[in-house]
Amino acid sequence: MTIKVLSCHIIFNENAFALSKKYNWPVETDFSPNPNDVYILFGANSTPHVLLKAQIYAPFKIYYIILNSEQIESPFLKDKYYIKLLKDNYVFNYSNTITKWLETNINIEILGSFYFPFIESNYHQKRENDVAFVGSRSTKREVILDNLKKTSLVVYSDFEWKHSSPEDLTNLLNKSKVVINIPYYNNNSLETHRIIKALSCGCDVISLRSSDEDLDRLFENYIYFTNDIISEVTRYFNNELKPKKSYEELIVSLDSTIGISFINSINNVIKTKL
Repeated sequence: MTIKVLSCHIIFNENAFALSKKYNWPVETDFSPNPNDVYILFGANSTPHVLLKAQIYAPFKIYYIILNSEQIESPFLKDKYYIKLLKDNYVFNYSNTITKWLETNINIEILGSFYFPFIESNYHQKRENDVAFVGSRSTKREVILDNLKKTSLVVYSDFEWKHSSPEDLTNLLNKSKVVINIPYYNNNSLETHRIIKALSCGCDVISLRSSDEDLDRLFENYIYFTNDIISEVTRYFNNELKPKKSYEELIVSLDSTIGISFINSINNVIKTKL
């Protein structure tokens, strides 16, 4: 069996590359399965019909290990093709809250946890943006960003996903001091994909709390949690906040807990289930 890493959406391309580099698994850029291939999938919700069709009609076995990135209220968790894909394959999840919900409400077995790996940026030049945000448009996000733009700070927001590619997003974050994290959904788990990427580019992160207490606790030493983004941003730029632990310390912590469990679970799947 050959383990391959595949990104099904551009926003996960860097994650696929980073995971490949970490475990020496090849990244496949053109989905061309061979007999007994084992694909570790980022963003499988983007193309569930394509993945299912390949798995059903190929004249040989194809195995998927799906790294689910979708929130409880995501429309993808109502999509019959994505649900079938999850039920028919092996699934890992980044949030215990989402894991419990999937197991209870959709009867999907979750084999373990993972975190989103990124490539650390070593950019040390001037950061021209005080605050940056990239994500889908929502009323809450618009209101907070509009109010921040009324201050003297340099604030950049992108609700149109102009920075979908890893290169464009890295370039933006390298020029930004703070990234704010505002949940899209009401019943949300912490949006760690945005957070870890921002930290990997040397940004500080100011975030609203999520509905996932475990993830909030896991990240509380590395990012600034608040119930009021505007107030916390003001305190940050008035130098009233103490520095948080580094990105390097976060990765050491994640690798020593989630990382070890993840690779052990992957090896167990390969040895005993496939």
